[in-house]
Amino acid sequence: MLCFPYPGIDGFCRDKIFPPLKGEDGHTTRYLQRKDSGVHLYIPPLARAALTNPDVTLYITEGEKKAAKACQEGFPCIGLGGLWCWIENGKPIAELDCIAWQERHVVLVPDNDPWQDRHDLLVRGGREVVFACEQVSLSSPLFNEARRREECRQERLRTEEAQSDTTSDQHPMPEPWPVLDSAAL
Repeated sequence: MLCFPYPGIDGFCRDKIFPPLKGEDGHTTRYLQRKDSGVHLYIPPLARAALTNPDVTLYITEGEKKAAKACQEGFPCIGLGGLWCWIENGKPIAELDCIAWQERHVVLVPDNDPWQDRHDLLVRGGREVVFACEQVSLSSPLFNEARRREECRQERLRTEEAQSDTTSDQHPMPEPWPVLDSAAL
């Protein structure tokens, strides 16, 4: 058994079991957690430090091991226990509220199965999930494609910033609205 304690969630962990348990229905169970312990985000320290800074790209992946590896490689990454382990009782979990989402670049790094042979995993309640962020399906070596995409994004941002710096002199900002004296009204 391999135990993954969740940083910041006292007493919560998920256990990977070897070998997996096979149920009567043929379903394979690879992870266990305490009954009624809820759904939580696996947030390693590097990712936790980046949660409130929307200027930092945030990666979200399935699995604690991949999130830990991503952080080890310098990518702030949150791990989900599974594709749908951000919803509990039909609603997004409260832990998502600690993330500054506005203007943040988010990269989803799911397992390959939903994008290839398990498209059904992306359907919930008869509707297909539409992610409002970039989806990246990666294979070994881990996160090479994400690194390439992030470097391209950073280069694009630098180019846009340089272009706006040169054009800002040509098009000065308009004067601010004059302050009115309320007594004169």
